[in-house]
Amino acid sequence: MKKKYIITIILLLSTIFITGCKTDYVEEEPKTYLIEYNDMIEEVYPEEICFVSTAYDERIEDKYLFYEDEVGNDINYYKKWSNMKSINVLNIITNRLEEAYYSGCNKIVLTDVDILDYYNGFDLTITDVDIFLSEIYNNSLNYGYDIGFLSDENLDIELQKYFDFKLIN
Repeated sequence: MKKKYIITIILLLSTIFITGCKTDYVEEEPKTYLIEYNDMIEEVYPEEICFVSTAYDERIEDKYLFYEDEVGNDINYYKKWSNMKSINVLNIITNRLEEAYYSGCNKIVLTDVDILDYYNGFDLTITDVDIFLSEIYNNSLNYGYDIGFLSDENLDIELQKYFDFKLIN
């Protein structure tokens, strides 16, 4: 009898581990985002915004397009900094932006652009990041989408000229 209870408990714990615990609390996406356009605050719906990373990301199918010397230090356990001096990286990010645009986004938030604030594994200068963001911005003009950055990313004031808005929340 004792053996049967132990097996039942093991099965129960296995099920919880595999499927996750069910709770009544479900974190909802915000109903709207606040963005800042030239000192004016505007509300936008989540379906209008796409987030596009400038980093190498294990979860994105294009990860095989990065060369080894274009992948830097860890951002977190699945993302790494990418070398913004590389034309190949620029092409990869441009493709991500194009894909976001064709999926219906008219506002794109570029993430992981605060690369200069971290030990990224490259000898990047503000000029390197400036050139990279300039190319991204010029590409956005071809498609007509607005490009923004996260307000919690400490982006140099000199680089903010390439962004149409700042995402506040």
